[in-house]
Amino acid sequence: MHFFVSSSLSQLSRAEVLRLQKSLKVILRHENKTERLQSTLLSLYNNLQTAPCLEHDSFRRLLTAGGVLATEELTSSEQEELRENPFVVWPNASFCSVAGEALEALKKDNRFLRSGYLFAFISRLSSKEIKAWAQWIARTDRLGRKPSNAQELYRYLLLVKAPAQEPPGQQSATEIDGMDLKAVLVDEPTSPMHWFYRGVLPFYRCLDDLHGKMQKEDSPAEVHRILEAFQRGDLISFGEITGFGEPLKFLIRKTREHGPSTITLRALGQTTSESAESLETSSPSLF
Repeated sequence: MHFFVSSSLSQLSRAEVLRLQKSLKVILRHENKTERLQSTLLSLYNNLQTAPCLEHDSFRRLLTAGGVLATEELTSSEQEELRENPFVVWPNASFCSVAGEALEALKKDNRFLRSGYLFAFISRLSSKEIKAWAQWIARTDRLGRKPSNAQELYRYLLLVKAPAQEPPGQQSATEIDGMDLKAVLVDEPTSPMHWFYRGVLPFYRCLDDLHGKMQKEDSPAEVHRILEAFQRGDLISFGEITGFGEPLKFLIRKTREHGPSTITLRALGQTTSESAESLETSSPSLF
């Protein structure tokens, strides 16, 4: 859930626009076309990839919260630090958000992928993987309309994470973080994963097929929890080069994001269920 400055500049207070202009060292004009302003901001954020503020604990906390935090959840020092951070925007006094254009720049940075940030992982998925993941979610959650792109998928995954309790599969996610994917989801001719390991079908299509197969069989509860953790984005896996001429090795990674808290959702004027159900009617400035 991130606030796109380029499409919502007129909604910001004059003081916030001035703060952004000062921190980004640029003049932001309301009359500029959205596409042009977005391009300008993306270029500016790309040039700030080595800024020290990206390593601040307050900013990393904002990222793990799904990109939005209520002011009442922040200490005075965190508020001060985030108000000086050019990657952060304050739509109003009750909450702050990562600028959408900033996230577009950061998702290309391999640091965030290797650190297990879901937003960086989803942005690298092919359209086939996005579609397969969305179809899996739609099947189990009985969605009338499934997420249609990376932004909608990321937003949905953040919103279905229950703020008041441990996310589904979180214990399993911690236990198998860093393990070889094949050691957890074995490569057998009778397993749907066989077709992913052979490069025939998308990863999330095979996970969906495996999940459906497990639901029909008397399978261990632990396997179900692991598959649910993959479905909810608590776990991800991507290929890493191990040596010249060697096949990619797929390791399991636990993701960082836990989604917005109840306090933050209240600051946004939403509840968890209302947020998830509003997927098709959300504000154009937030995803």
